[in-house]
Amino acid sequence: MLTAVFDDYDLAKGRYRFDLRRDYPARSYCVQYRESDLNFVSRLCQEEGLFYYAEFADEDDDYAGHRIVFTDDVDTTQPVSPQAIRFHRQAATEREDALTQWGGVRTQQPTRVSVGTFDYKQPSLTKRTGLDTLSDQGNLPPTELYDYAGEYYYHGYERGERLTENRLEAHESRAKRFRGSGGARQLQAGRWFELTQHPLHDSGGEPERQFLLLGVTVHAENALPVSAQLQALPGSLQPQLDAAKQAHGLADEGDSDRLSDYASGGTGHFLVDLEAQRLSQPYRHPLTHRRPVIGGPQTATVVGPANEEIHTDPLNRVRVQFHWDRQGQQDENASVWLRVSQPNAGAGWGGVFVPRIGQEVLVDFLEGDADRPLITGRVYNGEQTPDWHSHGLLSGFKSKTYRGSKYNELVFDDATDQERVRLNSEAEKSQLNLGYLIHQTGNTRGAFRGTGFELRTDAYGAIRANQGLYLTSWGQLGASGDQLDLTPAKQQLDSAYQLSDSLSQSAADHNAEALDSRTHLKQAGEDADDRYGNSEQIADAKQDNARGATDSGGRGEAARMKAPWLHMASPAGITLSTPESTHLAQGRSLSVSSGEDVNVATGKSLVASISEKLSLFVYRAGMKLFAARGKVEVQAQDGEMAFTAEKGVQVTSTEGRIEVQAENGILLQSGGGYIRIEGGNIEVHCPGAADFKGTQHNFGGPTSLQVPFDALPREPLCYSCLLEAAEKGATYLRR
Repeated sequence: MLTAVFDDYDLAKGRYRFDLRRDYPARSYCVQYRESDLNFVSRLCQEEGLFYYAEFADEDDDYAGHRIVFTDDVDTTQPVSPQAIRFHRQAATEREDALTQWGGVRTQQPTRVSVGTFDYKQPSLTKRTGLDTLSDQGNLPPTELYDYAGEYYYHGYERGERLTENRLEAHESRAKRFRGSGGARQLQAGRWFELTQHPLHDSGGEPERQFLLLGVTVHAENALPVSAQLQALPGSLQPQLDAAKQAHGLADEGDSDRLSDYASGGTGHFLVDLEAQRLSQPYRHPLTHRRPVIGGPQTATVVGPANEEIHTDPLNRVRVQFHWDRQGQQDENASVWLRVSQPNAGAGWGGVFVPRIGQEVLVDFLEGDADRPLITGRVYNGEQTPDWHSHGLLSGFKSKTYRGSKYNELVFDDATDQERVRLNSEAEKSQLNLGYLIHQTGNTRGAFRGTGFELRTDAYGAIRANQGLYLTSWGQLGASGDQLDLTPAKQQLDSAYQLSDSLSQSAADHNAEALDSRTHLKQAGEDADDRYGNSEQIADAKQDNARGATDSGGRGEAARMKAPWLHMASPAGITLSTPESTHLAQGRSLSVSSGEDVNVATGKSLVASISEKLSLFVYRAGMKLFAARGKVEVQAQDGEMAFTAEKGVQVTSTEGRIEVQAENGILLQSGGGYIRIEGGNIEVHCPGAADFKGTQHNFGGPTSLQVPFDALPREPLCYSCLLEAAEKGATYLRR
């Protein structure tokens, strides 16, 4: 990064060098925003523990030899020449330059430096590093400097310890500083010298006498005389020179004529002020060059690879190009990955809306740091325009199909007295419409379609409820009442059971079969009457992690089903219709109860196949069986057939004849008399008179009539197969 800055200056190319002893990791993101090159370079050096000084060419006119040296270790610095500088008086008769003033200043510094940061890639890991100073500060109480350096200040512990060490060494460097002044002309900041002839330092070893020059201020005035007429030269440094003389007790007090001195030979002088530290102490510059603080959010454009719509990563981060960025190419290299603020965010839950390439986003900066951008929102512009606009009635969310024009959407319509919600997927036009239903195309509110709700799709659909489902057109005023309030349905089931039970008892009393499946009808009514909630809430409230049931809301009981029934109930009626077929299949019984009539009309046939028995019982108005056309057949293929009537039995053929046939005999009986036809004989017996009338009576020899009987099927049913089919709920069986 430093090389990139210097390469923008022709005079700086090749006029700098790095003399480093440590390796430095690449930064994931670094921005120079509204910051001079000097501040940017100095800031980076201070953050990383580097410092720099000027290295001057030996020839006075060889400016091209000057260069800036960047280093991170005082051991790389060079001594001045000559290396030794005396602590001695300064006079024109002295052959060597010297320092005339020398003193040390000790400043209390923290004994421990701690640095903390937050790494969003390792949020559960507390990242703090701390180091204790090795400097001796006497009996002063220990102090700690703790600084939260901002988010993602470092990733690994080694990196964090290095940055913390830089801060600690900056404080240790300032703990003891030395200041001096004199006429030593060889002094240069960034080099070191050895102080001699000083009573406090000569008694120690070399580390006690060697000092690194941190700053050198030179005050030099030419000794050549000037015109007495020029009391103030344009841009003169005379005020600064006078101030330096005043500080060191060298100022003219009016005892001599300064202008006369200038005229006679000049009043020049050479004076240096210096600040130094021991060469044995590592040097780090304090963080005086601060990062520019961005005063507010900015907007940027989401970018990515060419011919792509979405460019993101496992954290749903995106890349952007800021509008002020002149170097970005509107591609995936324009920025680092930026996190995106979402409606909610959790471990595997929350909201996800990934900005698409081309969208304009709102970017904020953590603590105003340009290196820590965070996307906090999205905005429309002249190219990215909203689909719902102008009237302000439509709100919601609308997505866009990847590389397509379709979408998914959730629309809230707040038109007065026409409130509406639409959840729509363009795949097969699958929709859930609630409230005041209208046609909607984009921003246009269309014609009225109805009220209530509509769940529709051009594909398939399924409704599943594991513990029970209730479909009803019974209303609940104001959306009050329990979710599964089956009171109307249960009343209907109870009435149906009472009717079935009464008629079943009557059928049994009249030798017909009882309605055994009425017990299932009774069970349906009982299973529709159950409640739950209170006991479960009390149990949940005792849990340490319970929330809600212990508050004012969420208490009480509600209706439910005891078994996963499917209930359908309506106060007006239920209609099932199809141009094709309707199938009812059950594994056990089918009960049909009607308070009035059951009417069956079929365009072709009514066919029933029953594996055991058929029992029809009519309590009051009789039974009728008519065939307007065709033959009526009644067969008992494996048993007897009995016709019984309390009163008369009438058999009539209006246009044909009546035939009665029996393999083993026919017996007609009434009042003790009978006619028996059996074994080829006819017996006519009576306890009273036998009356035969006719115009003729013919008694001939024996004769007979052989009438063939229709063969009846004898193949038995497989009752085990029927039982298996019933248990499985199958609608057919195989032998």
